Amino acid sequence: MKTIALPSQLPSDLDLAQINQQLRDGTAQLDWSLVIEADDRHLLTLIAGLDINDHETALGIDTLSPAMGDRLTPLFTQNLETPPIQENNGDP
Repeated sequence: MKTIALPSQLPSDLDLAQINQQLRDGTAQLDWSLVIEADDRHLLTLIAGLDINDHETALGIDTLSPAMGDRLTPLFTQNLETPPIQENNGDP
């Protein structure tokens, strides 16, 4: 399993929907240790369809700062049925 070190600000140049798929597939885990800023929309894309209890390792919960943990935890209740947002790369 590869570790994806998230940048200090999301989304940066990352394809969050693709990362979400890797987390769902169990092929990647997150490292949040550098993250200081992310809006809810990007966080929801990253965690869509994932359960905080079932995917704790993949989500890298132990690498969250207390502040980011406080922001992320409530989003899991609204993310249960939210499909990932597809990033638009300008293609029609």
